[in-house]
Amino acid sequence: MNREIIVQWLTEADKLQSGESLFLICDDRAGARALVRQFKSELRVLGEIDPVKASKLMVLTTIRDQMYWMELKKTFGNPLVGFKKDKEGKTIRVELEDPDRRRRLLCMKEDGLTIEEVEDLEGELSDEERGIFKR
Repeated sequence: MNREIIVQWLTEADKLQSGESLFLICDDRAGARALVRQFKSELRVLGEIDPVKASKLMVLTTIRDQMYWMELKKTFGNPLVGFKKDKEGKTIRVELEDPDRRRRLLCMKEDGLTIEEVEDLEGELSDEERGIFKR
């Protein structure tokens, strides 16, 4: 499959809600495996650009209705959020900082985007992140 088509399918898969999937039909088992390899290769490239987005997508093979399919699945949750249990047994939420978010925000500021436009693209900004646009 052409690389541009794979990128378009990955873009479509990113629009899915958590737990939803896209299915692409394959001729046979070997074709499904080859397609999975192509998609995983492209996900590795995407992971270099946006590791959070790439980690939310899974590529699988499956059999449905006696046919082979390649499945693009949007996983549940946020890969930057985890939980730890302290010695008293209390569960505490731990959130990692998105390694690329600050760079994207600075680029958006340079491009002249407003805070509202940035929040449409990136979600709600923290007070510290809003400060980037007030300078």
